[in-house]
Amino acid sequence: PEKTRLRLWPNPTTGRLRFTVPAGWQNARAVVYDASGRAAWQAAGEDSDSRALQLEGLAPGLYLLSLEKEGGERLRARFVLQP
Repeated sequence: PEKTRLRLWPNPTTGRLRFTVPAGWQNARAVVYDASGRAAWQAAGEDSDSRALQLEGLAPGLYLLSLEKEGGERLRARFVLQP
């Protein structure tokens, strides 16, 4: 079976990041971590197959988007935020 992946675009982004939510992950919390591992942004889960994040206010750099289920399971993907 194909491994579940988190797909996001555009990457790099200038502030608006969209991503597809794999089956079974619709209610997972979305968390954006900065390069030092600190949570820089987060949102509760939504019953949707795709989401858009508005990341204004974050410094340009490398970030990690993580979808996190209550049991600790995670899906992650890196992205670059440009000025």
